[in-house]
Amino acid sequence: MAIETRPVQADVAATVKNEPNVPLQDSPNEGARKLVNLHGQLINDPAQMNAAASAYGRRRPFLLSEALATEVKTGFMPGRAKSTLRGAIKTSLLTRICG
Repeated sequence: MAIETRPVQADVAATVKNEPNVPLQDSPNEGARKLVNLHGQLINDPAQMNAAASAYGRRRPFLLSEALATEVKTGFMPGRAKSTLRGAIKTSLLTRICG
């Protein structure tokens, strides 16, 4: 049984296009642009979370604090959200470009 191999150069050319990364808000993909404000769907009220997330958050109150929610964008992604991240506590990491 022979193993089919392709030239490495072709594999590299297929994945690296020498194009710079584009910030999400400037992406031509509408779905990617919607991710910029995904943190707006996060909730920090344990009463609005499912039982498991609420219990987890009450044992770790710093996760649902207003300061962390504001600065780092931490909260619970509700099950009604149109995201694969729904049903769990999430943290957004914001990248700031200094120039």
